[in-house]
Amino acid sequence: MLDVKNTKLYISYGIVGCGNMSQAFFGRLFKDNKNKQRRVIMTYTPSNTRAHELADSIGGTSVKNLKYLNHTEVICLCFKPQQLKRFLTDAREIDFSGKTIVSILAGVDLKTLKEYFPNSPIIRLMPSMPVENGQGISLISHTDDVSKKVLDELELLSSKHSMVIKLEEKLFDKLTLVTSSGPAFVYYLFASFAKSLEEAGIRKDNSKEIIHKLFLGALSMIKNDKRDVEDLIADVCSFKGVTAAGIEELGRQNVSESILGAIDKGVERSRELQSEVRSDLPNLQ
Repeated sequence: MLDVKNTKLYISYGIVGCGNMSQAFFGRLFKDNKNKQRRVIMTYTPSNTRAHELADSIGGTSVKNLKYLNHTEVICLCFKPQQLKRFLTDAREIDFSGKTIVSILAGVDLKTLKEYFPNSPIIRLMPSMPVENGQGISLISHTDDVSKKVLDELELLSSKHSMVIKLEEKLFDKLTLVTSSGPAFVYYLFASFAKSLEEAGIRKDNSKEIIHKLFLGALSMIKNDKRDVEDLIADVCSFKGVTAAGIEELGRQNVSESILGAIDKGVERSRELQSEVRSDLPNLQ
């Protein structure tokens, strides 16, 4: 199963949890490995179904027992935060000493992860779903004992498909709600625009195409115009015109405050998840 001799120059990875984010991120990161077969990559899920899907797409091997991850240098945790206790219970045959832990567990900070894995360097990573199309954002924070080799490779691979932002962990949860949860908020706005056209009698496929072009055009102006966004808004609005009336209504409805509230609510949930995960620590000592 393992061809360690021919892959020893490459860092080996074990991926635990192969849901949507894992499929999008690692599927893109290791896409070339399917043809080149240069590195050992193992995937695991309890049912093995999605682990097999991911392994097949990246030239990896799906395993049915976590003990095989002893053959890997980096173990990536890609499941729900509440499942961390169960993972450690199921993974008692793994010697984590010296293995780098890469966590995409929402709301679980480096300090908590270090308490779970005291002898492992820790990288906290949060990608965004558009990484699947090479347009993602990847947040990275890490403990001081992470090796330069592992960190450099992860940054290099991520930077090919996303904007990589290394940051202090105190900013991690807030930025996560913008970069990782943000696409869902954008999709919500997109759906609202499209619904307005559909209610006017425009076909769903046509409304989607129109709103897609609307977003692309507006974003191109933000990217290429040196003016502030507020100036761009003012440029579209004419005095007492239809756009101005719409913008005024958005203000009356406090849409901006609602978006800020949505972000704050997500950060609050991150803190709750953190508390839930920490509450399991005494049971694992």
